[in-house]
Amino acid sequence: MVALFRAVRWAVLAACSVSLAFAEKELASEEELFEGPEYSQAFKNPKDHPGRPNVLLIGDSISNAYTVDVRKLLHGKADVFRIPGNGKNSAYGLEHLDKWLAMEPGKWDVIHFNWGLWDLCYRHPESKTQGYRDKVNGTITATPEQYRSNMEKIVARLKRTDATLIWCATTPVPEFEAGRKLGDDLVYNEIAGEIMEANGIRINDLHSHALQRYAKIQRQKGDVHYTPEGSAYLAEKVASEISAALRASGGSSKAGDLPVRDWLLLDLDANRGVELEDGLRVAAWRNQVEGTAADRFVKRDEGRELPGSGRPTLKRAVARIGGNDTLVFEEQELVNLHEDAFDHLVTGSGYTWFSVMCAYEQNVGKKDVNSFFGNLKNGSFYEGFWGNLMDDNRVWMGTRNGIRGEGKPTLWHERLNPLVVSEKPLEQDRYYIVMGRMDEGHELVDLELFVNSSVPVDTKQVPVNPEANPSKMAIGQERDATNHPGKESFSGEIARLLIYERPLADEEMEELIRHLAETYSIKLDS
Repeated sequence: MVALFRAVRWAVLAACSVSLAFAEKELASEEELFEGPEYSQAFKNPKDHPGRPNVLLIGDSISNAYTVDVRKLLHGKADVFRIPGNGKNSAYGLEHLDKWLAMEPGKWDVIHFNWGLWDLCYRHPESKTQGYRDKVNGTITATPEQYRSNMEKIVARLKRTDATLIWCATTPVPEFEAGRKLGDDLVYNEIAGEIMEANGIRINDLHSHALQRYAKIQRQKGDVHYTPEGSAYLAEKVASEISAALRASGGSSKAGDLPVRDWLLLDLDANRGVELEDGLRVAAWRNQVEGTAADRFVKRDEGRELPGSGRPTLKRAVARIGGNDTLVFEEQELVNLHEDAFDHLVTGSGYTWFSVMCAYEQNVGKKDVNSFFGNLKNGSFYEGFWGNLMDDNRVWMGTRNGIRGEGKPTLWHERLNPLVVSEKPLEQDRYYIVMGRMDEGHELVDLELFVNSSVPVDTKQVPVNPEANPSKMAIGQERDATNHPGKESFSGEIARLLIYERPLADEEMEELIRHLAETYSIKLDS
């Protein structure tokens, strides 16, 4: 993505993904948690706690200033180390990288790194400005070509560590800066962004994050540095990105194990099992439940004029849901190619599904059919079940049982496949926990729909057909729609999709709702 930092600026709220919890009620304040010089001095590294992930920060004075706050935000969750000085420019970093990587403890779970502000700085030996900065008469420290070459070598070396890598975008160059030219931050960020995307490295867009509050957090006019409050604001984003990376690599327990796992058939988690290509385009999404036929959901080019256009996009570290990742679907889909993996759910076993999601404005194709998942059979009587949005973003669910004798099947049928729907639409760009449950049995059973609560928003009865024969399960679409891909699809984001091959008890539903709400920072309805 050549214009990454010009065209894409993820909206990031100031709320950090990591809350500081402390159980000792006798503590006078949170600050009493932070004992030791590492919580007051950036270059005083913590001791290594066995079993706790190790994080290494590499960067210039901007990162020096946010280091202590990052340690506080990740207190008890990770040991945060930093290099023993200013990382300066990329040539300096390349020269010292092996020594830094060999620092105690020497094994890194996450490396968060940055170069740029020093590279694009012009200096002149006779300048009286701090650091000999002079953008009029000086010489640039590293040309864009030199910067690209250095960064490619740095990335090659960092990849040999097997750590999860996060490149941190260079923060903004302000007007009136003595040694740096306005706009060069975008140029150098684009260069680094291209390298990171080509190597599948996570990107922390601290540049956009800083811009959202720049006038309030800049230390003074023409200064690239920040007030203490500004550094704390940057630390929130850094800690959020690190937390997301630890969850994705299995190095953090924040997401934790699901409190209910019996008969769990599908766990699609945007923090894990996402296979990328061409930057952040998703080629496959792996089920985190082992030993099932529904192992992977893959891109589908059949029926599309432009190959690859059906791939969703990974959106990293969304602050509004606790720094978790999501997949963005905009008339795109991923399909599990096993024909029968989900058939039994509508033929008697029943099911419960949970979707952590947000809705965009829907691109209307077939009226009121904007599916975020489904396994309806192509043709015939369209057996299967699905989760959907109306065109106005009201949620609805259904089960198509394939019972004959009632004429041509319709979208909804009062007796055979009733509409189970919420009265209120989902607010655009707000995250919700949406759930559906079908009772077990072979006659009439209940279908229940839930939104941000364990109290159903609608309940209808549906007859069960033990001979029903659904098809492949799709995410972002009602079915494996090779004949009209993108026409009955969902526009929005999915962070988690769970399917149980049984109806969960009310107590289990409540337990899971609480767990997902805590994990994804979602406020439940009272």
